[in-house]
Amino acid sequence: MNNNLKTETNDNLNIKYITLFAISFLVLGFFSAVLAGDTSLYGELVRPPLSPPPIVFGIVWSILYVIIGGVTGAVYSFDGEYDPKDRENALWFMCLGFVFNLLWSPLYFGKGQLLAALIDIAVMFVLTLEAYKNINRIKKLYAYLLIPYLVWLLFAFYLNLGTIILN
Repeated sequence: MNNNLKTETNDNLNIKYITLFAISFLVLGFFSAVLAGDTSLYGELVRPPLSPPPIVFGIVWSILYVIIGGVTGAVYSFDGEYDPKDRENALWFMCLGFVFNLLWSPLYFGKGQLLAALIDIAVMFVLTLEAYKNINRIKKLYAYLLIPYLVWLLFAFYLNLGTIILN
């Protein structure tokens, strides 16, 4: 029996770290939603066109938390050729961006601070874009996995801004 924490495939992936990070990000995202409290504010606000029904957000965010956690775990455990500074920067930007991500729901729903939530999304996007750039120099596939998250952040920015304008 191999007690080594590192379980590798031919692509140098550490499945245990990827899984650990993915589950951790998902659980932290769940707690962020719990801290946000009552989400009835969403139903009370005039929302911009293309606003999805509330059920979509839980599904999409759950998938995205697993993806960004998995990417973070993959970068953390990657042992291929790369500049260590790119890895350090990528992890720093991913983790800091995730902190801002966790703040959004409590800002928007818990506090009703729509403008602060909008600024939060903008910061999240910039940090994730910087992480993307660093990760792209490490392993392009990992960076490409962040594209749905970046697109969703732009969509969330649109929804948040539209809600501010319409209310």
